[in-house]
Amino acid sequence: MRLQVDNLEFNYKDNNVLCNVNFCIDQPGIYCIIGPNGVGKTTLLQCIDRQLIPTKGSILIDNQNIFKMGRNDFSKIVGYVPQITFESFPTKVVDSVLLGRYPYSKYGYDKNDLDITLEALSDMGILDYSNCYTNELSTGQLQKVQIARGIVQQTRILLLDEPTSNLDVKHQISVFKSLKQLASIRKMVIIVVCHDINLAATYSDKLIVMCGGSIYAYGSPSDIITNNLMKNVYGIDCYVQSYNDKPYILYYE
Repeated sequence: MRLQVDNLEFNYKDNNVLCNVNFCIDQPGIYCIIGPNGVGKTTLLQCIDRQLIPTKGSILIDNQNIFKMGRNDFSKIVGYVPQITFESFPTKVVDSVLLGRYPYSKYGYDKNDLDITLEALSDMGILDYSNCYTNELSTGQLQKVQIARGIVQQTRILLLDEPTSNLDVKHQISVFKSLKQLASIRKMVIIVVCHDINLAATYSDKLIVMCGGSIYAYGSPSDIITNNLMKNVYGIDCYVQSYNDKPYILYYE
């Protein structure tokens, strides 16, 4: 599987949000998009998910233009999990996750759909909550339900927009560990927008660092996270230390 983004641009009216974005992903793993607020991280994710149509450039999956794919075919390749949303009316967890099987279900859901759903709930560690209602869950549990709904699409690429926002440290780590295991076992590409640099550096295989609507750096965390990068991208002074070949940031005034 190869995801190729070439010379991508996107404008909101006269506001140039993405400019000359280029990168290629051809191996399964966790890819975290990091950068300051307003640099186009979510916009990039939504272009890959076809929610937004780029002003210029191309997005290819295995050399095929994603905007020329049929809706169902695309939905079997790319899944999208938005920032956590609270459902307008409570449903059972298992029914909520089953909704992710829509690309495969022509006349309702069958036993195979249910088996895939229960497996996804197990992967996310929330199988015991299958018959609970979504309004009975904690924020962390609800986030895992939304991720499970993305998993059951059985896509090769899964996009997640800030999946650990508003979660405590324990649930942040739990979500990333589950995603890491998922990428390894299912050979998926998982692209995550994340604001926590230390969390992203710990669990990602590669980082995509954005600044000013473009890609500032792309590579393994240990190779690209430096004092200079933090200064140039975030405008802060800090110490960059290393532990188990992973960088982590120590901030100071």
